Amino acid sequence: MKEQGSQVATGAAQAGKHVIQTAAGQGGQVVREAGRTARSLLDQAQTELKDQAGMQQKRAAEGLRMLGDQLRSMAEQCGQPGMATDLVGDASGRIHRAADWLEHREPGQVLEELRGFARQHPGTFLLGAAMAGALVGRLTRNLGQADGRAGPPPAGGQPQPAPPATAATPPPAGSIMPPPPPPAPGERI
Repeated sequence: MKEQGSQVATGAAQAGKHVIQTAAGQGGQVVREAGRTARSLLDQAQTELKDQAGMQQKRAAEGLRMLGDQLRSMAEQCGQPGMATDLVGDASGRIHRAADWLEHREPGQVLEELRGFARQHPGTFLLGAAMAGALVGRLTRNLGQADGRAGPPPAGGQPQPAPPATAATPPPAGSIMPPPPPPAPGERI
């Protein structure tokens, strides 16, 4: 009986070792497969981001080119030589060059060149970014109004003009009230 118990214990120990070895091997395989899957997903995400950035960059270059064409057309249609016409023509040429520059670079190159410029000329970079932001905001708002849609509320917390108040409804707090109409001739104030 002792011998059978010893054989059962030995068999159980060997089976346990085998189970542990199998589990360790399969666990390692699962870890390797998870690593490969994670790398594949990361590569896929990077490729998609790069493609999207390239498409946005192309759209920006096309938008710049259209703006340059409009400015050139405006300068040509003016018909009157002068400083303003020259400035608009010069701006058109600069915008076309910027579109060409943007079109012939990879998104990573554009980012690195902008970072370099920002390091060398921080004030100019911030001024340009502020002007670009204001221009994009104005264009967005104007395009929204042209489509008949209400654009986003103006930035900076500017209060909107309130509808005229009546005796029953006081104006909302912080609203801008238009001046009252002038009194009619002979009307008492």
